[in-house]
Amino acid sequence: SQQFIKNHLYEDLTKLISQAIENKNYRLAVRYYYLQFLKQLEAKEFIVWEQQKTNEDYNSEIHESTLKLSFKKLTRLYDFIWYGSFEINEFEFTKVSSDFDSVTKQLNKK
Repeated sequence: SQQFIKNHLYEDLTKLISQAIENKNYRLAVRYYYLQFLKQLEAKEFIVWEQQKTNEDYNSEIHESTLKLSFKKLTRLYDFIWYGSFEINEFEFTKVSSDFDSVTKQLNKK
């Protein structure tokens, strides 16, 4: 079923994040965190995930102002780290991962 696939993918992302952190591949961990964030937004029906959509498309789908700000912040971090080929160290990753964690907590309350 569709729900099983979504749950399975979510579990896989959690596993992939852990593996990336274990391997000290923090850039990849940020990428997985971001994908997990998009999946959470979809699960809470803030966005409709489609492979061809851009982050700007998703931004326009989010109408709640606090969440929109969080989305912009995490997207900026993700773009900078992933597409800017910016290597981050463990200390910097800890700050970035706590940003993702706090938005996840915010989302879980909705």
